Amino acid sequence: MGYSSEEKVYTYDAFDNMGEHDVSKGTLEGDTWTWNSESKMGGQVMKGKFTIKEVSPTEYTFKYEWSTDGNTWTTGVEGKSTEVTAAPAAAEKKATK
Repeated sequence: MGYSSEEKVYTYDAFDNMGEHDVSKGTLEGDTWTWNSESKMGGQVMKGKFTIKEVSPTEYTFKYEWSTDGNTWTTGVEGKSTEVTAAPAAAEKKATK
């Protein structure tokens, strides 16, 4: 992960165990990150867009979309992540009684 001061975007390079290399460029506006990428699949260029929105200090929503033309987007995955704090273990409860 890095930052390009020339393009004024964050950069992300990922490599997987199949030898594929993904390059994404991201921007942050307010509480929302938007990451854009391009890759080839079966000889066709696929555009990807990953959006992360901070809802609160302990929760964010995310969505990954892809497109072949950059105009029509298909949602691949969408969700929400919430921080959960662990409850005290049963042994700790007994020790404090």
